[in-house]
Amino acid sequence: MNESNTKTLVTRYPGLYDKHFIFECGDGWFDLIDNLSRAICGKAVAAQVKQKYGTLRFYCDEETSSVRFDIEDAERESETTCEVCGEPGTLRGSHWLSVSCDDCIRTDAYAR
Repeated sequence: MNESNTKTLVTRYPGLYDKHFIFECGDGWFDLIDNLSRAICGKAVAAQVKQKYGTLRFYCDEETSSVRFDIEDAERESETTCEVCGEPGTLRGSHWLSVSCDDCIRTDAYAR
């Protein structure tokens, strides 16, 4: 995720992310992560946020069942959200999986 989006999330949710937090995913998931962060801030502390096997993985140090439910919901949503631009997308690939929309695949925007 780019520096500006990272700074926005870290600033908005200081109890969830420390000031040196790194998001290991594309900017297309910003809104998805922002909504999840709003839902769980004050209830958990994020340990890692990344793309794995093409979809979002959000790990916390400790979490309640309510927080886990919110995380699983966001992870499911990432299965159909382009990691590059945030538009509806499809899980693609064979060795390296990613969720991307037709436009990002067509313009090779996924190559970062």
